[in-house]
Amino acid sequence: MTQLKHTLFFLIILCLIFLGLSYAISINMEIGVCDVNSAFISNNFLFTCFSGAFASILVLIATEAYRFVQTKKALEQFLFGQLVFIYGQLQIANTNIHNFLSGNKLVAENLLEYLSISIKQITPSLRSLDYNPVIPNNRARVIKNIIIRLFSFDMSDYE
Repeated sequence: MTQLKHTLFFLIILCLIFLGLSYAISINMEIGVCDVNSAFISNNFLFTCFSGAFASILVLIATEAYRFVQTKKALEQFLFGQLVFIYGQLQIANTNIHNFLSGNKLVAENLLEYLSISIKQITPSLRSLDYNPVIPNNRARVIKNIIIRLFSFDMSDYE
């Protein structure tokens, strides 16, 4: 997501540059400060090229913004799914522990083995998440804080 965010900012800056160049050439055509009318190039040709580049980059910005939103939603859904799975595994372990404690049964050696294997398999995928929203709101801050905590100490404690 960070790469998409940087691409969006680069395209916006490039779009503004071509908009400014198109506007400057348009003003130049009206005022005639610099008359570029040779056999190979003219003010109209330059205006067409720069305004076409501006329009093309505008389409790219719309496409990249849509892709950014889709990627953000996919990351949020993936994170939610993985955390629900971990929560479910922890609930199963909690229930098993309470059943063993309340029934005065012998505790099996491999009681938490499946849980630890599951969490160890999920950990690398959670650590590789790149969640970086353009405009951070409360929901984005909460998600980012969850990911930061998972990166720092929570997952290593589970392992």
